[in-house]
Amino acid sequence: MVIHAQRREAREEQQQAAYFRAGVLSEEREETEQALKYYLEARAYPEAAAALVKVGLPLIVAGRTMDLTQWLVAIPDEIIQDNPWLLFYRYISARFTGPPEILADLQRARAIFQEQGEVRGSLLAMAYLLEATSLRTHKIIGPIQALLEQGEALAQSGSAQPYPVERALLLSHLGFTSYLRGGVPLKSAWACRQAY
Repeated sequence: MVIHAQRREAREEQQQAAYFRAGVLSEEREETEQALKYYLEARAYPEAAAALVKVGLPLIVAGRTMDLTQWLVAIPDEIIQDNPWLLFYRYISARFTGPPEILADLQRARAIFQEQGEVRGSLLAMAYLLEATSLRTHKIIGPIQALLEQGEALAQSGSAQPYPVERALLLSHLGFTSYLRGGVPLKSAWACRQAY
């Protein structure tokens, strides 16, 4: 019995090592999505998380949130909690169907993006936080006027200029939220014009 268990364990280790090597080779070939699959098979979660960070936005743009969700579920939560992109992706993949508590992922992602000075992530997190403000009660998220002011300041900052798509998304959500919740129609019109 002990010998069989040791052999099985040795085979599993060899198989995981082979999957890991396949993941590395796939990354070298710039086949990141395939590398992600191999890393998950190898239980190499930090490498899988790094690969998922790379492919997450293209998956969202392609509407492949089910694939994104499937891979996020396979990565341990302690790794996700320390990675703002993975938190952001988890929020995006569950924002319409998940429980209200999923909003905590977005808020945590935004805080980490801000701490790290990650402008692209900050723009996206703020845009979707404003979207959540428009769709949910403001008591969950916080004072609306403060969020609108923070979003406007971020959108107008010089650091946002290299990210026109993310900035436009933030501005469009600023306009929509200003109209629905902020009570300032002119500010809403200004934000929407700036987005386009």
